[in-house]
Amino acid sequence: MNGTDYTLYLVFLRYAAWLCFFITAIDIGVFFPLYASGDPIDKNSDKWSTMNCLTFLNITANDGKCVFVYVFTLIVITAMSFYALYKF
Repeated sequence: MNGTDYTLYLVFLRYAAWLCFFITAIDIGVFFPLYASGDPIDKNSDKWSTMNCLTFLNITANDGKCVFVYVFTLIVITAMSFYALYKF
């Protein structure tokens, strides 16, 4: 009985690892360039750290980028989560 439980747990961990890998790849491939090319609301750049320039705060001046990030995240992450649950 325990062998089946352990096997099922390992399958779940494998799908969770793939889900995290794809989320990381999308973050690096899509969101990082968006955040790096953003234009913050506050133009006073001396108080912005390098980390703040690579976060969501950097694209708040552009409504189109904000909507794209929200919709893309909502659709892709939800679809990948349902796929992982379906395969599990």
